[in-house]
Amino acid sequence: MNSLDTYIRPLVKPEVTLYTTCKDRVGDLRHNFLANIADNPHPEVQFVLLNYSSRSPDVDLWVRENLGQHIETGKVVYGLVRGHRWWAPSHPKNVAFRLGDGKTRCNVDADNRTSRDFGAYLAVKAAEGTKLFFSRLANSTYGRIAVNEELFAQVGGYDESFVGYGWEDVDLEERIMALGHTGCAIPKRFLVATEQTPAQRSTNYHTALGPTARQNEINKTASQQNLADKIFVANQGWPWGSATVEVNWRYVLSLQ
Repeated sequence: MNSLDTYIRPLVKPEVTLYTTCKDRVGDLRHNFLANIADNPHPEVQFVLLNYSSRSPDVDLWVRENLGQHIETGKVVYGLVRGHRWWAPSHPKNVAFRLGDGKTRCNVDADNRTSRDFGAYLAVKAAEGTKLFFSRLANSTYGRIAVNEELFAQVGGYDESFVGYGWEDVDLEERIMALGHTGCAIPKRFLVATEQTPAQRSTNYHTALGPTARQNEINKTASQQNLADKIFVANQGWPWGSATVEVNWRYVLSLQ
């Protein structure tokens, strides 16, 4: 995995990276991202925010106005990827994962609140040997999955062959469990989210692929077939999370 030590000035080497991906969704960032930083002040917790080809400049402007100090200290790494018209979660999540430096890295959707000391909780449990954490709540926190960096690489990250919306989180979890890792359910106190309407959920997905429920079913079927065929490593044959990323408005990083 890559390190961004030459691109940022972290206070200490982070143990945990909390990464958020977005395509627009500046309203969710306003509501949650700064609150999540405030709730995780520990120097061993790092944040990554990936702006995945937002159509509006609002996300970039908000970051410039609100996250400059956090970027300067290395608390936050901000990445911008251009040129992707549609949103398909597996690729941006893989890119954001690779931008992190923590031994444990956790997806935190833009509409999620971590609550106080979530990162510290992950660090303590990871030190005890836990390599997989997941949400068991049937709400917008279901994508809250934290994985040890080496284990994530071992299974090839999120499956980028999935079409559009859905199932990439379940698939990642089930492939890891198929290798014998039981994981740990994240306590409910850390799982807070703003529920989205169906229209909000479908924003930026490729409409030609059909309704998001249909996209989810296609991905579910593909995942179940892979598991039946004992294919537990995704993205075989190409580098997962490959992208050209503008980091902190200062550098261009080529992830291969």
